[in-house]
Amino acid sequence: MFICSNLNFSQNSIVSSGANSADGARTSLGFISGTLVWSNKDSGSGATATFSVSGISASSIVTGAIKSGGNNTSIYSITPNTDEITFTLSGTPSSSAVIMYISIN
Repeated sequence: MFICSNLNFSQNSIVSSGANSADGARTSLGFISGTLVWSNKDSGSGATATFSVSGISASSIVTGAIKSGGNNTSIYSITPNTDEITFTLSGTPSSSAVIMYISIN
């Protein structure tokens, strides 16, 4: 088991990275995160949906989870591309389904 007890980001280290907020700090460190509502997809149908997410690239590492409204579906695949993420689920969720994601660039 590995425990890292010396990881401490002070406000000064976040500001010196060029970030003036928590969102800015995450972005400057290469992290992008958020939630997406299935009905707000930019394209796709059924169990597949593509969402516009600024800052994502084809080489981004993206993970996600269905927060609500999944209708007993699971995430089959997540495919990043330039400024977009495509989610393919095992079935069609409700239109109000919420998907959480974290991207590492």
